[in-house]
Amino acid sequence: MIYISTFYIINLLYLRGNLIEVNKKLDNLRKRLLELDNVVITYSGGVDIKFLLKIAKGTLKYKVIAETLHAMMHSDKEIEESINYAKKFGVNYIVVNVNNFKVEKFIENNRDRCYHCKKEVFKIVKEISSKMI
Repeated sequence: MIYISTFYIINLLYLRGNLIEVNKKLDNLRKRLLELDNVVITYSGGVDIKFLLKIAKGTLKYKVIAETLHAMMHSDKEIEESINYAKKFGVNYIVVNVNNFKVEKFIENNRDRCYHCKKEVFKIVKEISSKMI
């Protein structure tokens, strides 16, 4: 199991090169996905993750799970759009409810609140993902 970050996909497909270079990068992504056997993609519904989800589904077929986090900062509409997109591509999905107010360092509202929130969120994602695969 691996968690694929948005940074990875953006760096892998950064469009400075020509079409041949882009195709090489896509082939590289597909090869890397095949090495993984199955993936859980933390899926927000953003353009970059939609792209990754589509490529992963096309490469690994049914071995892809989209995991959407529903926290206080996400609207119901965002969650609905994420679910609909996963359904559109035939990807299994799960929505994980996250209570940010359980994270004391987040509530303190210091400069590093995002770090503490994400740290907790990815702990939850890891736990749930390990049970799904």
